Amino acid sequence: MGTNKVISILAIVVSILVVCLWATGGWADEGVDVVPVEEKAELGEAQCPVTLITDQSYCFRCHTVPGFAMRESEVGEGKILEKWLSSRDGELYVNYEMGGVDGGVLDDMIMIRNYIFEHPGEINLVVMDILSGGGSLFIAWDVVGVMAELKAAGIMVETRCRGFAASAAFLIFASGQDRVASKTAEFMWHEAKSFAMFDEKNPSKLRDEARIFRHLQDTANHHLASVSKVSKAFLDKSIDKDELWYTGADMLKYGFADRLID
Repeated sequence: MGTNKVISILAIVVSILVVCLWATGGWADEGVDVVPVEEKAELGEAQCPVTLITDQSYCFRCHTVPGFAMRESEVGEGKILEKWLSSRDGELYVNYEMGGVDGGVLDDMIMIRNYIFEHPGEINLVVMDILSGGGSLFIAWDVVGVMAELKAAGIMVETRCRGFAASAAFLIFASGQDRVASKTAEFMWHEAKSFAMFDEKNPSKLRDEARIFRHLQDTANHHLASVSKVSKAFLDKSIDKDELWYTGADMLKYGFADRLID
């Protein structure tokens, strides 16, 4: 096959590709809007599929230019924006869904705190949406400490429960600045517990453990009394060899919640 014939065939192929790209909008000039006018009219107020934000003025706080990828930072900015950033009345806020009280929850709260402190003025509200059977008391205290740091910096920390918050999660819920519950949500508080199988113990060790557990329980009940309408003595008596169960309506009545969702 001669050189001229090869060149002619290649020219035809290139011409066909150019026509196809132009027809499908695949070869549009940079910056040219190729969305048909009639399609634009049907779009209305768009919602970002990643952050779920509808306020388009926030687009490039979350996404990079060019490429529209999620922004990243050393403190996990992209993760926060993707999972937890929401908008209420045109203002950005963090909406964190909390499950079991474990190291993962603490890591998340520290990440949220770091992000907020590194971006002053951007976020003024953290909502902790709680559905949890509890977990570690010590991690709960650490989370409560992070919440206190946020509140001291002028950040509103709202705790919210529509379903269930027990044990360590009860403690976290009650420690919120604005505590919101469904009236049918269930809350449970109990004595400090330990589980150990095949652990040999003697009377001295049992006395030491009882002293430590009493210290832990006193600290928690003192705190809960300070954020509610009930006394520590009331809490001590209510959970003695028993569990204390409240609905959301009860939590409001006894001062563990500030308002009801419904």
